[in-house]
Amino acid sequence: MNYFVVICGNGKINLVPFFLILSSLFKPNKPIYIAPAMNKEMWANSLIQNNVKLLKEHGHHFIGPEDGSLACGEYGSGRLVDPEEILNQLK
Repeated sequence: MNYFVVICGNGKINLVPFFLILSSLFKPNKPIYIAPAMNKEMWANSLIQNNVKLLKEHGHHFIGPEDGSLACGEYGSGRLVDPEEILNQLK
């Protein structure tokens, strides 16, 4: 089963099953914030960017990604925003 890392409002980090994330996007009763992190080529991919645009059009919010050193050893856009900053933006 695929999991996503979700930082909750109380600052705790939880692993959440993928299907629960998807089901919460269909009829959210609260704002949805997404903090993506991926390789710069993935982030620049037109399919990803089209989906980001679609999610924003549906009222979802994005925190990042930032430019910087990536886990793959490259430099570019796709770096996860610092978790402290994510929490600050959620307050």
